[in-house]
Amino acid sequence: MPDPGDRSVASPANPRASWTATFTGSQIVNAVICAGGPNIGVLQGVDVTNASPAGSGHVISIRFIGSAASADVRAEAVLQSCLGLRSTMVRLAPF
Repeated sequence: MPDPGDRSVASPANPRASWTATFTGSQIVNAVICAGGPNIGVLQGVDVTNASPAGSGHVISIRFIGSAASADVRAEAVLQSCLGLRSTMVRLAPF
C-alpha cells in the first residue's frame, strides 16, 4: 500500500515502502483463530473497509467470512501478531 510518508524520503529509497505478502486460505483461518476468533471453516471472503481514514488508511478491523462462521477481528492482532505483517495499512488482491 503506498504510504504518503515515503515520499518524504529522498535518498536512498525506503526498501519497506512497498511490499507483498501472500497467504493461503488455511493460513488466514489459522490467523483468525490465533487472534481470538472462531474457526470460520473454509475462507470465502474478507472485508477490510473499516479503515482510518476511510478507504486509504490503516485497517482497524477485518471481517472474515467462512463456510462455518464469520468473524470481526482487530486488524493489528491478525495482521501483525498472527501473520507477521509490518503494518495494518494493507490492500487485498482478489482471491
